[in-house]
Amino acid sequence: MDYKPTILLVDDDVNILNALSSILHKTYRVLTALNAEDAYSILNNNPEVLAIISDYMMPDRTGLELFASLRNMPHLFKVLITGFRDFNIAVEAINVAKVDYFLTKPINFNELVKILDDSVHARALTTLTTKERQIVSLLTTGLSSQEIAHLLRISPVTLSVHKGNILKKLKMDRDKVFLSILTGKVTAGR
Repeated sequence: MDYKPTILLVDDDVNILNALSSILHKTYRVLTALNAEDAYSILNNNPEVLAIISDYMMPDRTGLELFASLRNMPHLFKVLITGFRDFNIAVEAINVAKVDYFLTKPINFNELVKILDDSVHARALTTLTTKERQIVSLLTTGLSSQEIAHLLRISPVTLSVHKGNILKKLKMDRDKVFLSILTGKVTAGR
Protein backbone atom coordinates (compact mmCIF):
# COMPACT_ATOMS: atom_id res chain seq x y z
CA MET A 1 0.00 0.00 0.00
CA ASP A 2 1.36 3.44 -0.94
CA TYR A 3 2.07 5.94 1.78
CA LYS A 4 -0.30 8.90 1.80
CA PRO A 5 0.20 11.83 4.18
CA THR A 6 -2.76 12.17 6.54
CA ILE A 7 -4.80 15.36 6.74
CA LEU A 8 -7.84 16.31 8.81
CA LEU A 9 -10.77 18.34 7.46
CA VAL A 10 -13.04 20.09 9.98
CA ASP A 11 -16.34 21.66 8.93
CA ASP A 12 -19.91 21.46 10.18
CA ASP A 13 -21.14 21.35 6.57
CA VAL A 14 -21.10 17.74 5.31
CA ASN A 15 -21.27 18.93 1.68
CA ILE A 16 -18.04 20.91 2.09
CA LEU A 17 -16.34 17.93 3.77
CA ASN A 18 -17.44 15.64 0.93
CA ALA A 19 -16.29 18.10 -1.77
CA LEU A 20 -12.87 18.60 -0.19
CA SER A 21 -12.47 14.88 0.50
CA SER A 22 -13.27 13.97 -3.09
CA ILE A 23 -10.58 16.35 -4.36
CA LEU A 24 -7.89 15.43 -1.82
CA HIS A 25 -8.35 11.68 -1.32
CA LYS A 26 -6.18 10.68 -4.30
CA THR A 27 -3.10 12.27 -2.75
CA TYR A 28 -3.92 12.20 0.96
CA ARG A 29 -5.44 9.97 3.57
CA VAL A 30 -8.36 12.23 4.52
CA LEU A 31 -10.00 12.20 7.94
CA THR A 32 -13.06 14.35 8.63
CA ALA A 33 -14.67 15.93 11.66
CA LEU A 34 -17.93 17.86 11.96
CA ASN A 35 -16.78 19.91 14.97
CA ALA A 36 -13.82 20.77 17.18
CA GLU A 37 -14.51 18.02 19.72
CA ASP A 38 -14.45 15.36 17.00
CA ALA A 39 -11.25 16.93 15.66
CA TYR A 40 -9.55 16.62 19.09
CA SER A 41 -10.55 12.97 19.29
CA ILE A 42 -9.25 12.24 15.79
CA LEU A 43 -5.96 14.03 16.48
CA ASN A 44 -5.47 12.13 19.73
CA ASN A 45 -6.00 8.81 17.94
CA ASN A 46 -4.06 9.69 14.76
CA PRO A 47 -0.70 11.27 15.59
CA GLU A 48 0.33 10.90 11.94
CA VAL A 49 -1.92 13.82 10.90
CA LEU A 50 0.32 16.42 9.24
CA ALA A 51 -2.25 19.09 8.32
CA ILE A 52 -5.62 20.33 9.48
CA ILE A 53 -8.00 22.39 7.37
CA SER A 54 -10.85 23.99 9.28
CA ASP A 55 -13.76 26.26 8.58
CA TYR A 56 -13.79 29.45 10.63
CA MET A 57 -17.48 29.49 11.64
CA MET A 58 -18.73 26.36 13.39
CA PRO A 59 -21.39 25.97 16.11
CA ASP A 60 -19.28 24.68 19.03
CA ARG A 61 -15.99 26.54 18.49
CA THR A 62 -14.55 28.69 15.76
CA GLY A 63 -11.69 27.42 13.67
CA LEU A 64 -9.50 30.03 15.39
CA GLU A 65 -10.36 28.62 18.81
CA LEU A 66 -9.62 25.12 17.57
CA PHE A 67 -6.23 26.14 16.16
CA ALA A 68 -5.31 28.22 19.22
CA SER A 69 -5.88 25.11 21.35
CA LEU A 70 -3.51 23.12 19.11
CA ARG A 71 -0.43 25.28 19.75
CA ASN A 72 1.15 22.27 21.49
CA MET A 73 1.15 20.53 18.07
CA PRO A 74 3.55 22.70 16.05
CA HIS A 75 4.06 19.95 13.45
CA LEU A 76 0.51 20.51 12.16
CA PHE A 77 0.14 22.67 9.07
CA LYS A 78 -3.00 24.73 9.74
CA VAL A 79 -5.29 26.13 7.03
CA LEU A 80 -8.27 28.29 7.99
CA ILE A 81 -11.12 28.70 5.53
CA THR A 82 -13.61 31.51 5.98
CA GLY A 83 -16.37 33.28 4.12
CA PHE A 84 -15.43 36.53 5.87
CA ARG A 85 -12.97 38.94 4.33
CA ASP A 86 -12.06 40.48 7.65
CA PHE A 87 -8.55 41.80 8.23
CA ASN A 88 -8.88 41.38 12.01
CA ILE A 89 -9.73 37.69 11.64
CA ALA A 90 -6.68 37.20 9.42
CA VAL A 91 -4.39 38.96 11.92
CA GLU A 92 -5.79 36.94 14.83
CA ALA A 93 -5.47 33.73 12.79
CA ILE A 94 -1.78 34.32 12.19
CA ASN A 95 -0.77 35.87 15.51
CA VAL A 96 -2.94 34.04 18.05
CA ALA A 97 -3.92 30.74 16.44
CA LYS A 98 -0.64 30.33 14.51
CA VAL A 99 -2.50 29.57 11.27
CA ASP A 100 -0.13 28.80 8.41
CA TYR A 101 -2.50 29.66 5.58
CA PHE A 102 -5.71 31.66 5.33
CA LEU A 103 -8.20 30.95 2.50
CA THR A 104 -11.42 32.80 1.77
CA LYS A 105 -14.52 31.32 0.20
CA PRO A 106 -15.24 30.47 -2.49
CA ILE A 107 -12.36 28.04 -2.13
CA ASN A 108 -9.79 27.99 -4.91
CA PHE A 109 -9.22 24.22 -4.95
CA ASN A 110 -6.07 24.49 -7.10
CA GLU A 111 -4.54 26.89 -4.57
CA LEU A 112 -5.49 24.59 -1.69
CA VAL A 113 -3.96 21.54 -3.38
CA LYS A 114 -0.74 23.44 -4.18
CA ILE A 115 -0.22 24.75 -0.65
CA LEU A 116 -0.95 21.32 0.80
CA ASP A 117 1.45 19.64 -1.62
CA ASP A 118 4.20 22.14 -0.84
CA SER A 119 3.80 22.09 2.92
CA VAL A 120 2.62 18.60 3.80
CA HIS A 121 5.21 16.87 1.68
CA ALA A 122 7.93 19.05 3.18
CA ARG A 123 6.67 18.03 6.62
CA ALA A 124 6.71 14.40 5.48
CA LEU A 125 10.50 14.70 5.59
CA THR A 126 10.13 14.86 9.36
CA THR A 127 8.57 11.38 9.30
CA LEU A 128 11.87 9.85 8.20
CA THR A 129 13.68 7.83 10.84
CA THR A 130 17.22 8.78 11.86
CA LYS A 131 18.61 5.97 9.73
CA GLU A 132 16.53 7.08 6.72
CA ARG A 133 17.78 10.68 7.11
CA GLN A 134 21.36 9.35 7.24
CA ILE A 135 20.75 7.40 4.05
CA VAL A 136 19.29 10.45 2.26
CA SER A 137 22.29 12.49 3.35
CA LEU A 138 24.75 9.86 2.12
CA LEU A 139 22.88 9.40 -1.17
CA THR A 140 23.43 13.06 -1.99
CA THR A 141 27.21 12.58 -1.72
CA GLY A 142 27.28 10.19 -4.67
CA LEU A 143 28.35 7.13 -2.70
CA SER A 144 27.27 3.77 -4.05
CA SER A 145 24.69 1.65 -2.25
CA GLN A 146 27.43 -0.79 -1.23
CA GLU A 147 29.51 2.03 0.25
CA ILE A 148 26.52 3.42 2.14
CA ALA A 149 25.59 0.00 3.51
CA HIS A 150 29.19 -0.52 4.64
CA LEU A 151 29.38 2.93 6.30
CA LEU A 152 26.10 2.41 8.17
CA ARG A 153 26.95 -1.21 9.02
CA ILE A 154 23.79 -2.59 7.47
CA SER A 155 23.26 -5.17 4.77
CA PRO A 156 22.53 -4.10 1.18
CA VAL A 157 19.08 -5.70 1.55
CA THR A 158 18.34 -3.60 4.66
CA LEU A 159 19.53 -0.50 2.80
CA SER A 160 17.20 -1.34 -0.08
CA VAL A 161 14.26 -1.66 2.35
CA HIS A 162 15.12 1.73 3.89
CA LYS A 163 15.35 3.33 0.44
CA GLY A 164 11.93 1.91 -0.47
CA ASN A 165 10.47 3.34 2.75
CA ILE A 166 11.98 6.74 1.98
CA LEU A 167 10.42 6.75 -1.49
CA LYS A 168 7.01 5.83 -0.05
CA LYS A 169 7.14 8.42 2.72
CA LEU A 170 8.17 11.18 0.34
CA LYS A 171 5.74 9.97 -2.35
CA MET A 172 8.55 9.80 -4.85
CA ASP A 173 9.17 7.24 -7.53
CA ARG A 174 12.55 6.19 -8.88
CA ASP A 175 12.15 8.41 -12.00
CA LYS A 176 11.69 11.50 -9.81
CA VAL A 177 14.73 10.58 -7.76
CA PHE A 178 16.81 10.22 -10.95
CA LEU A 179 15.54 13.57 -12.26
CA SER A 180 16.21 15.28 -8.93
CA ILE A 181 19.80 13.99 -8.92
CA LEU A 182 20.33 15.29 -12.48
CA THR A 183 18.85 18.70 -11.73
CA GLY A 184 20.21 19.01 -8.21
CA LYS A 185 16.71 19.61 -6.85
CA VAL A 186 15.10 17.22 -4.39
CA THR A 187 11.35 17.64 -4.21
CA ALA A 188 8.68 15.54 -2.59
CA GLY A 189 5.14 15.04 -3.78
CA ARG A 190 3.40 14.16 -7.00
